Amino acid sequence: MWAAVVVAAGTVLVFSSCDSVPGVPGGEGTPPLLSDVEFTPAFVDIASIPAEQRTDTTLIVPFSVQATATDFDGDLLSVAFVVQDLVAGNTPILQGAMTGTGTAFSGGGDIVVPVGTIANYSVLVYAVDEQGHVSNRARGQVRFVSSDAGGPPVIEDVESDPPIVRPGATGTTFRLIAVVSDPDGLANVLRVEGTAPNGSKFDLRDDGESFGDDVAGDGRFTTRFDVPPSCDLSPPPCVSPSTQVFRIQAFDRSGLTSEVFEKEVTIE
Repeated sequence: MWAAVVVAAGTVLVFSSCDSVPGVPGGEGTPPLLSDVEFTPAFVDIASIPAEQRTDTTLIVPFSVQATATDFDGDLLSVAFVVQDLVAGNTPILQGAMTGTGTAFSGGGDIVVPVGTIANYSVLVYAVDEQGHVSNRARGQVRFVSSDAGGPPVIEDVESDPPIVRPGATGTTFRLIAVVSDPDGLANVLRVEGTAPNGSKFDLRDDGESFGDDVAGDGRFTTRFDVPPSCDLSPPPCVSPSTQVFRIQAFDRSGLTSEVFEKEVTIE
């Protein structure tokens, strides 16, 4: 069994009635009622997580939740919880049914996040009865912080692929690849952003899918540009030989930013 939770427990969730949860609006009858909802942990200091709750790539934090669920119609079907990123649509990192006798229910499991995670995760608890009525919603947050944050992210290099861009008569593409690290781990890098020579902003991704990025999570943040044909070989819209300067900066979840890295790209 894992060691006790590192920081702060027993936070009471705030109730609301407008959040979206699974379930279908019911017909006649009374929906279940949640009360006395608590979960642990509320805060996790990743610097204090013991060795037995760490792997080379993940942090493992035990999570537990308790609630009182009352159904005056006597047809309570289930009580459940969900822990997920605050970004809408992201896959939950932990979810499950809560079990109990009478009106007291509990549940839990292990929250598993990447090493270096500094972020907030939402907690949602709800109940559903056999008629499809959904209870009042109980929400809170698990906050991952670090008491020994190691400093801002670093852009170690920015590569141009290919090194010299030759658009020819039909145009071409090229990639910018920023090599990024963070003292608290890559999971602490929130985003990498660039500014093109014309002042427009663009994102660089490390997801193995977007903008020609090769491998997810390797610290090589990538973006791709379409280049018009050469003006020497084609009428406008076209591009003339020049040296273009791109500026790249990284931001982490602690609110720290890297220095701006300037990358010159030669177009022939």
